[in-house]
Amino acid sequence: MRRFMTNRRFRCTLLTGVLSLCGPACFFDAGLPLENDPPACNRSEIVASLIYPESSVCTLSIIDRNDTTVSISVLPCDSPNVDCVQDDSLPAQSWPGTFEFLSTGYGEKLLHLLLDTSRMGRYSGILLLEDAVSATLRIPYVVEKKLIDPFDAYPLSETNWQPYILDDSLHLGFDYIDNKLSFVFSQSNDTPGAPLFTGIRSRFSLPSSFYATVDFKLRDEMDEAFEVGFFISSSPDTGRWSGEKAGIFVSGVNGRLRFECRSINLQSYSYESTITAGELGIARNDSTIQYYLHDGNPAVVPRPLTFQSYRADAPVYVHLKMIVFDFAKERKCSWNDFTVSEGEISFTSR
Repeated sequence: MRRFMTNRRFRCTLLTGVLSLCGPACFFDAGLPLENDPPACNRSEIVASLIYPESSVCTLSIIDRNDTTVSISVLPCDSPNVDCVQDDSLPAQSWPGTFEFLSTGYGEKLLHLLLDTSRMGRYSGILLLEDAVSATLRIPYVVEKKLIDPFDAYPLSETNWQPYILDDSLHLGFDYIDNKLSFVFSQSNDTPGAPLFTGIRSRFSLPSSFYATVDFKLRDEMDEAFEVGFFISSSPDTGRWSGEKAGIFVSGVNGRLRFECRSINLQSYSYESTITAGELGIARNDSTIQYYLHDGNPAVVPRPLTFQSYRADAPVYVHLKMIVFDFAKERKCSWNDFTVSEGEISFTSR
């Protein structure tokens, strides 16, 4: 099974007399036990943050002079931190991404770890390196992967977004002072014959469970004749009646701000608030939709505003939209830091 071990069955002694002039003599000792070198690595833990489309986690340098290769698996742990404690009652699993040995042999072995390019999420556990006689090395890991569009440059990424109205320079703009995407409707004496709107929708879809957030900021003292929406739709079409929608909608009515969470089948939950800036979030877990409103306080953990139902098997597109009903005053909403921190990203449909 093994031809090379760290401790050989040899013993060296220094002979007396004339033979001592020739140096030590060695002879085979069958009584010495064989010892196996366990795998050793240049890293004691793995902590990594990947931004889409990155896929490379790290490359490990492994030393195991008794084996040309080692196997890898993952042990779940009972803690979200990197110093997690493995639960021995749970079976070993496969690495959540892929891996490849860049080199093998009895010397240094280079192991390259990767995560699926299109899969966002947080992965933690213990990486288990094991040789042929079950000697192991455990390396705790925490790897996060996100799609982040900070909206800090203009024009927007044509890979990620499509405007509702192509070449919309009237209402779709950019705040160069704060480096944010802006939906702007200037003050005017003209009265529109119908509500005016602007918006963008994602060129990618989210085919399954996900968690997406975006930061928003309303213009001060803006509390009437508008609606802003962060929502998902089963259709990339921007029409009012196309697709099944679910999301958070902020409106100004009679001098008050109203937040409404609404989904298919006339599901609706609304309340008044004075919050004009913060983070909006939408999460889908199978057929359940959750909505989040976070005021930006890092000490506060976001909690869902409410729960509603939505189709679990429908790929959805992300929409940001603003609609106004008069030009009596300027109305503006700024956006930044759109993030998908959980779920699969699919660019197969445009």
